[in-house]
Amino acid sequence: MLDACIIGAPKCGTSSLFRWLTAHPRISGPKEQKELFFFMDASHPLAKDPNVHTSTLAAYETLFPSNEKLRVEGTTHYLYQKTARRHLSQMDSRPLIIAVVRDPARRVWSSFQYTRNNLARMDPSLSFDQYVEWALQDELEKIADHISHPGSAYVLARDVKYGCYVNFLRRWRDAVGQGRMFVVSFDSVVSDSRNLCRHIASLLEVDESLYRDFDFRAKNTTYETVSQSVQTWARRIGRWMPRNPFREWLKKVYIQVATREDSSPHTEEHRRALQKLRDHYSPYNEQLSDEFDIEVSSWTQS
Repeated sequence: MLDACIIGAPKCGTSSLFRWLTAHPRISGPKEQKELFFFMDASHPLAKDPNVHTSTLAAYETLFPSNEKLRVEGTTHYLYQKTARRHLSQMDSRPLIIAVVRDPARRVWSSFQYTRNNLARMDPSLSFDQYVEWALQDELEKIADHISHPGSAYVLARDVKYGCYVNFLRRWRDAVGQGRMFVVSFDSVVSDSRNLCRHIASLLEVDESLYRDFDFRAKNTTYETVSQSVQTWARRIGRWMPRNPFREWLKKVYIQVATREDSSPHTEEHRRALQKLRDHYSPYNEQLSDEFDIEVSSWTQS
């Protein structure tokens, strides 16, 4: 049925990790995309057809190629879903549960910028510091009112809560057991990609030698657009274009011309908002370090 699942967290390098793993000749991802959303909670706006609430697990199997390879998927919002936790913990195939975490304050910043720039779904009047203030006060509706897409609105309104990783990882550990979980930091994805993939390959009992000379390049990075209106039109056009080499070339040209790499918070207000988040996350990060052996000392730095 399923051999491994990257359950989260969003904006933590999971797209790159998924691409690296499925490049292995013994590992296969879904037919179309890494995120299937099949086991989302029924009320979640990102749930799509087919899903476990309206279809059988036989429908889930059809989303993968028919071959003898190990199956991996990477719906990063599964980390927060009761439905995913229940079904994946009960699968006869006992999939390895992989979670990637990063400095939660930086992850919130990245998610905010991704929604604003990459997705172009945010009212430009919503500032990062205002967003953080509302999120910490649990003013979810105020945040959602500034997001044009229901799925993005739902997620961004809850992103600050989602950064309390230890709360969600404990539930997964209780459901599947410590032996079926592999929790790793984003820093390892970035700085130690080779050893990380070799280790996961060994956990899946496949040949790790592929990764000795592998081309580790990042995927799905956050960038800042020069014009949000241009980005909106670019995304609309992209949805209508077939996936082919010309589309990928055009995307690369657009990113070079109309975007700049996402950087650190630009203003003093942004930096103060980031510090508020770090203060909020501090006790959760300490518990994460103690219980899941994640190095978090760098997460306190500006």
